[in-house]
Amino acid sequence: MTYEDMLKECPIAGFDEEDLALYIPVCQRLEEQMPNATDVTLMTVFRQEQSLQKHFQEKVTKMIAEPLEDLQKMESLRSQYLQSTSRLEKDQLKREMNALERKQQSMMAGSDGVFLNLPPLTPERLKERLDAIEALPRTLRAVYMSRTGSLNTTMAIYLDYYDAQLQLLEQVPQVEGIDPMEVRRTVETLPYALQEYIAEKGGVADGWNIDLLVEKLMEKDEDEQQPANQWARVQNGGFSVTVERGDTTDIDYLDRSRYVSELYPALARMPSPSQTEVEGILQRLAPLFMVRSKPERVVGGYYLRGENMISDDDNGLKLSEKLQEVFRDTNMQCFYIQDPSPVSDENFEMGYQYESVIFVTSGNSSDLYRSAGTVEKVALATLSVFMVWVFAVAGCEMQPILSERIDQTLSEVNVNTADLSWLLNILNPTIMSMFTIYLSHELGHKLIGWKDNVGLPSPIPSIQLGILSSITPIKSPPPTLRSMFDFAIAGPFFGLLASFAFFITGLTITSSSADLSLFPAVPVYMLKASAVCGGLTEFYLGNGILEVGPTLPLHPYAISGAVGILANALALLPLGQTDGGRIALSMFGRRGAFVIKSFAALLICLSGLVGLDNSHIQLTYLLFAIIWQRELETPARNEVAEIDVARGACGIAMALLVSMILLPAQ
Repeated sequence: MTYEDMLKECPIAGFDEEDLALYIPVCQRLEEQMPNATDVTLMTVFRQEQSLQKHFQEKVTKMIAEPLEDLQKMESLRSQYLQSTSRLEKDQLKREMNALERKQQSMMAGSDGVFLNLPPLTPERLKERLDAIEALPRTLRAVYMSRTGSLNTTMAIYLDYYDAQLQLLEQVPQVEGIDPMEVRRTVETLPYALQEYIAEKGGVADGWNIDLLVEKLMEKDEDEQQPANQWARVQNGGFSVTVERGDTTDIDYLDRSRYVSELYPALARMPSPSQTEVEGILQRLAPLFMVRSKPERVVGGYYLRGENMISDDDNGLKLSEKLQEVFRDTNMQCFYIQDPSPVSDENFEMGYQYESVIFVTSGNSSDLYRSAGTVEKVALATLSVFMVWVFAVAGCEMQPILSERIDQTLSEVNVNTADLSWLLNILNPTIMSMFTIYLSHELGHKLIGWKDNVGLPSPIPSIQLGILSSITPIKSPPPTLRSMFDFAIAGPFFGLLASFAFFITGLTITSSSADLSLFPAVPVYMLKASAVCGGLTEFYLGNGILEVGPTLPLHPYAISGAVGILANALALLPLGQTDGGRIALSMFGRRGAFVIKSFAALLICLSGLVGLDNSHIQLTYLLFAIIWQRELETPARNEVAEIDVARGACGIAMALLVSMILLPAQ
């Protein structure tokens, strides 16, 4: 039952039919026994009446004990939430707290800010209540009047009827950001007698002066006044609780923030602007985005909830461009994203989708990105060159004739005068083709992402492949998910083109060569690690060629091509900030990318356990991704606009190709 329903059913607030059936006979008997007693005496004897004590106890329990139990339960749930480390348990506790809040808020149905939509107390309804009170025994009239503290029956009725509204007005000084016009609108709905009552209580001499009365209502006590950007008054289950904005006890802040930290880790690390700065930008946003609620504090910044006011802009592309112009001359940044918090159960049942919000943060765009310094980049590049050289030499060592010749050359009396030109003629094609493939991959990123300020790549050396992968940082947010998709897929696309070109060319030369003894060898397990590489090898060199021995001599181009195919396919695995992770994010959003990342990691681990990754190349790459690229990519300026069908088809086709490459050959 809502507060409005109670007012309709109980003309005499505080007394229902059951109460009156018990009270009236007792009062009539007391008044007959004590005809000359004062009202105070009658009330005292009435409240001590033995036959009513059980009823009084039940009524007090219903009015006070149950709300207190709800408050205690809410505090218990809050405590469990703060102590819990389980994501699933936190979600369950949050649902229980929301249900408890809805239970308490149902008693205040129709509330809009400080304004409670009560039906007006018309003269007819006022007379109905006056007649009902006049018909009561003298004892009950005294009880009713004493409860409101008024000597005037009409004023007592007003105070009873508008009690919830007056309580909301009393909380105005503790609520940040209340619109004075809303308070004025609320006061104007009250009867003039109540306006005078509030004015007299607040020390305002002129009750007709609404502006002065509103100013007094919004005035804060010195002891309660706190900085606007540090404190806020929040409502939890109908109970008013003061919490520090952004501290470790604000459940709503913590709940919103954990999803930001999980899905937008780069934004979570950003410095937060002050509430004053955020509120200062709202007026400039009004023609573009109608903010419908107060800015919501989260780790790293604020949410702005509202409606896109630009026509024919469902995906927000025009809005995001305009927003950058608005924020250009500030020290803040904005991102048009989907609220990472899950849709509540009740909204999901009603068919509501995820809400688009503006995320406002502070700092420079470069603060979003963490990349290796110059020293680290030089060290990684040097080590990668060395590992590629070692890989090439190892290929020669696995070929018996070449290994013997190397040993013979190194055993010469004067190594400085030894002729190594023959060895360089074998190593150079391997080394140069491997770096050509690597540069093709990076050139693809650079060609597509030149507008997004792409940083210098950091190659990751590998014992198995020479170069396992590279970290290509984006140094400024791409405008849309489409831009992120194009950037992510371009590198592996060009890298795979170059790899297949070298691989097929190398296999063709190998198949036409009469003497393979001067070609470096490659471990057969590396070719078997890929169904595509193994299949093409048998297609060009004959079925069963992979079963001849542990190594297979191939032209250097074929070896480099096989390495490139594997390395570029690994880069397309949907793991965090890898190219595949960026593609998954662009296609399926952050929630989908997070699930796909976890599933891919589990699948790679299982493949290693069941023998589908005997070379452990995929497990090695997973370890690299977990250490350096586990987070989801930093956000695009607009993550509401989805990619088109053509890009989606390209993404699916690339996923199928990667599956064929990384599945082992039979």
